[in-house]
Amino acid sequence: MIKPLLSRLVLLFILIHPSGLSAQNAIELLEEYVQLNQEAPTEKIFLHLDRPNYMQGDTIWFKAYLWYGYDQVPDTISGVLYVDLISSQGRVLLKRKLLIQNGTCHGDFTLDSTITPGSYHLLAYTRLMHESGLGEPFKQAITINPSKQYFHFECIPVIQKQSGNDSLQMRLKFFEIDPSGNLNSIYNHDITYTLKIGDNILQEGVIPMVNAKEHILTYNLSSLNTLDALADLEISVQDDRVTYETLFHIPL
Repeated sequence: MIKPLLSRLVLLFILIHPSGLSAQNAIELLEEYVQLNQEAPTEKIFLHLDRPNYMQGDTIWFKAYLWYGYDQVPDTISGVLYVDLISSQGRVLLKRKLLIQNGTCHGDFTLDSTITPGSYHLLAYTRLMHESGLGEPFKQAITINPSKQYFHFECIPVIQKQSGNDSLQMRLKFFEIDPSGNLNSIYNHDITYTLKIGDNILQEGVIPMVNAKEHILTYNLSSLNTLDALADLEISVQDDRVTYETLFHIPL
């Protein structure tokens, strides 16, 4: 059935594109198209977390987005999303089973004292992914710090909408507690940052910041590709008092 159809498509393709396209090239292009459309559609998942770093006693809040098929429509195939908190040794420590409605759901993990400081990741998947392999589970690395953490850094991203000239504002602030337990206003650090999409560095530099004082970092989005959906902001501090690194995932 495919061969007669393919012959008609090749003829139509050559008539539409008479120059620079041989029958052999047309056959190869159309066979690739037919093969792609015979493959089973897949599910895709994205987890949006409130932040990538936590302390013991914190709550991880997240919202999940699920798509299905070639047209990336909201997932109506799976009704349940599974999310696991997994240690660096591969042990599943906490599990959530969430009802998917209109391609989204949300949940949380409370990090009690049994969750020790260290590197972890969240794994989100559906039963269809797990049993049939139709789609890749979503994996997100996080860090859990001790409850007596004296340094904390936050980033609040805001997209400023302007006609043809959108910009990303990143509201940055750190908090550092001195040994007596006070938020010491004279503490300051040079904050090294790198903003990038994949391996492409958009902006980098060093910002002098003061304890609990906000600094706004701005990047113009007009030069980005419309397919660019997620940027990474890497933050690091290294001096005589603090050694700290963190990563923020910023939806665009």
